[in-house]
Amino acid sequence: MSKPENVNNISKTEDDIQLIKKDLESSINLTKFYKTHYTLLFIHSPFAVFFVDPTGIILDCNDKSSTYYMMQKPELMGTSIHNLIAFPMKEFSKEMFLELRSKESIEYEFQYIRKDGEAIEIHRKAYPVKNDEGKIVEILCFDENITNKKRNEELLKLRSRALEVAANSIVITNNRGDVVWVNPAFTELSGYNFDEIVYKNIRILKSGKHDNKFYKNLWDTVRKGKVWHGNITNRRKDGSEWCEEQTITPVMNLENEIEYFISIKQDITERIIAEEEAKIQNEQLMQADKMIALGTLVSGVAHEINNPNNFIMLNTPILKKIWAAVIPILDNYYDEHGDFYAGGKLRYSKIRKSLPEILQGIEDGSERIKKIVEELKNFARKESSETDQKVDVNKVVNAAINLIVNIIKSSTKNFSVSFGENLPPVKGNFQKLEQVVINLLENSCQALQNNSKQISVKTYFEEVDHCVVIEVKDEGVGMDPEIIKEITDPFYTTKRDIGGTGLGLSVSSKIVSAHSGKLKFESVLNEGTAAKILLPAATQKNYEEKNNG
Repeated sequence: MSKPENVNNISKTEDDIQLIKKDLESSINLTKFYKTHYTLLFIHSPFAVFFVDPTGIILDCNDKSSTYYMMQKPELMGTSIHNLIAFPMKEFSKEMFLELRSKESIEYEFQYIRKDGEAIEIHRKAYPVKNDEGKIVEILCFDENITNKKRNEELLKLRSRALEVAANSIVITNNRGDVVWVNPAFTELSGYNFDEIVYKNIRILKSGKHDNKFYKNLWDTVRKGKVWHGNITNRRKDGSEWCEEQTITPVMNLENEIEYFISIKQDITERIIAEEEAKIQNEQLMQADKMIALGTLVSGVAHEINNPNNFIMLNTPILKKIWAAVIPILDNYYDEHGDFYAGGKLRYSKIRKSLPEILQGIEDGSERIKKIVEELKNFARKESSETDQKVDVNKVVNAAINLIVNIIKSSTKNFSVSFGENLPPVKGNFQKLEQVVINLLENSCQALQNNSKQISVKTYFEEVDHCVVIEVKDEGVGMDPEIIKEITDPFYTTKRDIGGTGLGLSVSSKIVSAHSGKLKFESVLNEGTAAKILLPAATQKNYEEKNNG
């Protein structure tokens, strides 16, 4: 028997009520859940949280609000949130709230002056709370104190700007040496623009002036976390070089691992040049002092040598005449009585042949002593700074050779000289040019690996350039093309402590330049070097114009 229809309806209604009851309980529980979490978020939020009405009146706020604005919660309640902002940003804040009618959120920044006088920077984000009709009933605001963040940003900007405008070049690389940042001073110094150098390895600047040991010491130092400081020569984009004083500092990360290297560079090229020039000038002054002392010594020695040498020079011709007179008498005796001893154990037959050679040798040696003493006196004599003398280059070369003939003889068995005939004179200073030739000859002697190698000197006239040329050529070790480019540069240091006058090629080059000439080098590695001094010929006409004009 089936149940009545009204009974079924009642049963169905009870089921619906149970379902509604369950939904209601779930809704209540969910509401409690959200309320609990909302309360926790509201209370413990790291931001100052405000509930305000559409006009900006504060309805509720959390404790962080009191901390931010140094006002108790009762002071904040009922106050316009716009009053927390100084004029003229107050009006701007009101205008921003009006935009919530059409936007889901707004955000802006402002400054607030607290009671203790400290200015804090606030970033505000606001969200509209709308009813079912879409009307704004409340506005939820989150205020974040960004004072430290702003200060850090400003500090970073300041540091960045300081690095940008720094006069010294600054390069930052990673721990592999790849460039990650450079300042404008570096781009100006190196010739590389920012995009050309960034992500390139710093070795792109290597000049080849330093060996592997130098760079190993540098990297070993900084990779140990230590600061490296020193001078280094680098190469620009255009191939030219500069010398810099550099400090490289490692930058560690939080794990105390090297992450970057900061290199601060100061261009000291001009300072190095000035120091080198001062060094050269000092050496020249020292050389001048030596020459004065040598002049005094030579004058005294020359007097002591010349006196007995003059006696030899005067009496040797007399001995030659006496010998020529007695030979017939001795020959007659030899013919009648045969060979005999003269002067102890020497037979007359041997003396007759060798004595004329001995007397001639004494005479020649005496003449040579006189010539050497004269050359020493000329070389040591206080030199004139004038470069307007009429100079015979053949005499210059001959004087230079005579002064260092022993050095030449000990260096090579193959030495030759070829003097050009009828060479025009040059305008210059005899002693200074003599010093240059001596310097070139000494360099050639030092370049020879053994005494079988040749050194040749020749003078000739170059028609095309109208100049007189002194060429010193050797079969020495030769030079690399890169060295030839710098051999007369102040940066290039020659060996001035091995014989000679101590004058380097840089000084020799300056002497030649002062004579309006040129000093040129041609060299092949392991084959030899040819040095040429080109000096303008002084014709009678231009020589007179120079001295009369």
